[in-house]
Amino acid sequence: MKKTVLNRIQEEGPLTSRDFLNLSSSRPTGWWDWKPAKKALEHLFMEGRLMVSSRKGFDKAYDLTERVLPSSVDSSFPSPAEHAKHLIMRAAKAHGLVRINEIAYQRSSMKKLIEIECQKLLDDGELEVLKVEGVTLPYLALAKEWRKYIQQPIENEFHILSPFDNQVIQRKRLKELFGFEYTIECYVPENKRQFGYFCLPILKGGTFLGRIDAKADRKEKLLLVHNLHPEKGQGSKSAVWSGSQEILHEFAKFNGCTRVEKSFKTKL
Repeated sequence: MKKTVLNRIQEEGPLTSRDFLNLSSSRPTGWWDWKPAKKALEHLFMEGRLMVSSRKGFDKAYDLTERVLPSSVDSSFPSPAEHAKHLIMRAAKAHGLVRINEIAYQRSSMKKLIEIECQKLLDDGELEVLKVEGVTLPYLALAKEWRKYIQQPIENEFHILSPFDNQVIQRKRLKELFGFEYTIECYVPENKRQFGYFCLPILKGGTFLGRIDAKADRKEKLLLVHNLHPEKGQGSKSAVWSGSQEILHEFAKFNGCTRVEKSFKTKL
């Protein structure tokens, strides 16, 4: 299957899993008929032989790596130590503060090597150990960057964050540093949800105000906010709703909507 998929892309150009429907079954029964071709595409992607050249909705178009990746990019295979250092530096730049467990998340086989490379970076002065007030265990940070971060003023702006935003993706750290417990509840059984199917964090400056549960009805161009849940001590539901209007309309526009409505009550 992999060879067939690769040959077709080589001859025809970028293709999606839909383009391989006829390879999977002589008796089409639904989207699961794409599974063998989709597996082949994903294997080739993970091997680096294919890359995603574009996407439309959830459909990714795969093409040969050499037709997607600029020739100026160094594609030589890194050594294990180079790979570990890359993971460390990328995590430190993305998150500001990191721990080895976070860098090695889902890479348990690399944890020891990451520890070794972290120590080398500490010895060379590229990393520093930082202690956060009220937090027991220390963090690692880029020696040349962390002072810039704390000197920059925190803009007092509202942001609606993705569940995968760097600020919230490490849930344990989020709770430890900000006291904010967050779960994306679409993976939680309906009867156990506290805040809604797709609740999103609301950030103002350096403070989490709460979370919203919203749904985009693109056919009606309507962003419907099912509920809003302020954090304790962050004001009333009405106050947070009023203060969030500008960012909600920006969020609606991002989702192809022109209107924002709420289906919950707020006290005036």
